[in-house]
This record gives sequence, structure tokens and C-alpha cells, in this order.
Amino acid sequence: EGVDGRKYAGYGAWLREGHCMNVSEKLLGLLQTNNRAEMTAVLYVLKIIPKWVTVQICTDSQLVVDTVLYWMDGWKRRGWKTKAG
Repeated sequence: EGVDGRKYAGYGAWLREGHCMNVSEKLLGLLQTNNRAEMTAVLYVLKIIPKWVTVQICTDSQLVVDTVLYWMDGWKRRGWKTKAG
């Protein structure tokens, strides 16, 4: 909780001990949710790691796991929109 009484979310990514791209940051924007923070962490890593590098994502987020295993292909086909649009 911030000094203004609002709840804030944050995200982190650990690549290896002492790596300059390790991050622990506040989530930007007004919509502060755990799910946004979890997805932001994964997107951060995918943006900074070269495409040819094998990545292992370790998460406790069921949303992240379900997105990668079950929903992502469908979202790609629909232009990153849900079934509802």
C-alpha cells in the first residue's frame, strides 16, 4: 500500500545472480492487479532476451501457465482479442 492509501502492484524478473537486467519495479498505470504484474514480468523477459536464447519461465501464476499452454494460439489467430472481442 502506498502513502496515498492505494494498493500498488509490482513485478520482478531474475535472470541470474548479479545480472544487470534483473528487475524489481512498480507496475505502471492506474489498473493495478496481480495478473497485470505477472504478465508484465513475463513480457519484460521476452522483450529483453534474444529470440535464439532458450528461456525457462518459473511462475506461480495459473493465468500465465494457462495463457501459454491453452489460450495464446487462439488469441494470436484472433489478433490478440478474446472470444468476446
